[in-house]
Amino acid sequence: MAELHSADVTPYLSDIGGYLTACTDTFLQVGAILRQAALLTEKHTDLNKLISAAEFLVDDMGNSADCWSEEVKEKEFKND
Repeated sequence: MAELHSADVTPYLSDIGGYLTACTDTFLQVGAILRQAALLTEKHTDLNKLISAAEFLVDDMGNSADCWSEEVKEKEFKND
C-alpha cells in the first residue's frame, strides 16, 4: 500500500473523523446488545462464552475506533 502523507488526506480528515465516530457508535451499540443478551442467556454457557468473546472484540474495536477518531480530530485541528 502506498504511504500517505498528511497533506494527501487533509481535505478528507473531517470525513474520516465522521466515519470513525460512526464506527465507534455502532460498536458501542452492538456491545450494549451483547451485554443484554449475555444477561438473558446465563444458563446457556456455550452461548454465553460466544457472546462474551464477541463483546470483547466489539469493545476492543470500539476503543480503537474512538482513539483513531480522536487522532484524526487532533490532526484536523492542527491543519486549520
